[in-house]
Amino acid sequence: MTDEVSGFLLDRDAGAPWPVYTDGSGPPVLVLHELMGLTPPALAFARRVVDSGFTVYLPVLSGPAPATSRGDMLKAALGVCVSREIHLLKSGATSPIVTPLRALARYATDKAGTRGAGVVGMCFSGGFALALAADEPVLAGVAAQPSLPYAPLKPWCAGDLGLDRKDVEDLEARLATGDTGIYVARFTEDRTSPRRRLQAIKQKFGTENVTIDELPSYPDNEFGFAASDHSVLAVAPANYPAGSAAAARLEQAFGDVITFLTERLT
Repeated sequence: MTDEVSGFLLDRDAGAPWPVYTDGSGPPVLVLHELMGLTPPALAFARRVVDSGFTVYLPVLSGPAPATSRGDMLKAALGVCVSREIHLLKSGATSPIVTPLRALARYATDKAGTRGAGVVGMCFSGGFALALAADEPVLAGVAAQPSLPYAPLKPWCAGDLGLDRKDVEDLEARLATGDTGIYVARFTEDRTSPRRRLQAIKQKFGTENVTIDELPSYPDNEFGFAASDHSVLAVAPANYPAGSAAAARLEQAFGDVITFLTERLT
């Protein structure tokens, strides 16, 4: 365990079951990394959130920090796959890892002295942002390409949100009263984060305090996105050259996320 990762310092007081790195000032935002761990693209995204005026908390849920080599990324992915705290395939249930993440959100809020926190979940952690938004003090949950339960291995659960009934009901109630908001982003052809899951979000929660952003990745789309694109906020921005239509559309998605967090947290 290192005391510093790309300028983020280890927070030894967080009390979490995994290392938590932090940097920045302003309202707190938990940034939850993707399946391959705390990779350079994930760190680059977190750094941009810091630069946008937030205090970012980076829990290392699996793998080394940072995860820079293929071996590091494999360790992170395997760690997620064998974890008893993360439900890869279980339907109608919230992963146990959400409990310490909620404690981290409360810690970050208390430390900042603000009224609440934001959460950005990506890929396997996308649904965790929804689960955290079901409870105080989370005021804003960003679910980027939510991927659990893992539909390619269990197609019949493509419409499942990875939440138990209570969390679904609590999130519905908090959205209705405006106590929280959710922002969901995905590429249209992403089978890992299936369209049926997005449809389920719309059906269960409606449009009140719910923002949906689908980036077109169907054939011959106007931005040049590939059908295989998956990671809206982290990996995809690193794959398209500056000045391209794709880069501009990804920058718009990032800006919309920052606007959403700013409006909800300040």
